[in-house]
Amino acid sequence: MDPDKERHTSYKDNIYSIIAHDLRSPFSTILGYCELLSQSIRTKTHEKSLNYCQIIHDAADQAMDFLVKLLDWASTQSGEIVFNPENFRVEILIKEIVPFANLQAESKKISFKSTVEPELTVFADMNMIRTILVNLVSNAIKFSKAGGKVVITCRKVKGGVDFIVSDNGIGIEADNLTKLFNTDVQFTTKGTSMEQGTGLGLLLCKKFIDLHQGKIKIRSKPGKGSRFIFHIPYAS
Repeated sequence: MDPDKERHTSYKDNIYSIIAHDLRSPFSTILGYCELLSQSIRTKTHEKSLNYCQIIHDAADQAMDFLVKLLDWASTQSGEIVFNPENFRVEILIKEIVPFANLQAESKKISFKSTVEPELTVFADMNMIRTILVNLVSNAIKFSKAGGKVVITCRKVKGGVDFIVSDNGIGIEADNLTKLFNTDVQFTTKGTSMEQGTGLGLLLCKKFIDLHQGKIKIRSKPGKGSRFIFHIPYAS
């Protein structure tokens, strides 16, 4: 078989494997707890019913998050996604992200803060940058323990803008760093509260950064935390 075709087939098989695994899990949970919910309603055990409703809600939310990322990723692969760069103030974008980040952080008793240089502007696709930051912040919170800290820092550097998402969470083993953006490897890790992951979020981030002709790098130490730094050049 042609090496390129073989690689493409392997890549597709891996994506299908991710889809099958990560959709089966939440829907199995939903179906199982719907049955338990119906039983608890019949026996009028309301406390159990409320608990089952929360579990079903969380599983449905997980499935929806995966489907959104899957559709975004599929768009990048089919060439259907629209790249629409414009000049915008970074502070405006961060203000949109803060409420979402605070809500997620508070649920795990994690502090969140952002630091943006005044009047900082960038020429980029605002929707893509928003998606990148939301994914990175979600991951930072996911891999942080109660009492941890997550920070977004945006600053002007030579030739462009650096966006930094840092945490003092569990960190990443050196051997696993190269797997994060590798489409040939299905690499996912459960969060500190056993949150499930798909691996598609970081692949989507890398694709969006590449469309901006930018770069991303990771600095991480197990037990010390991680820093994801992506650079967006001014002349993208």
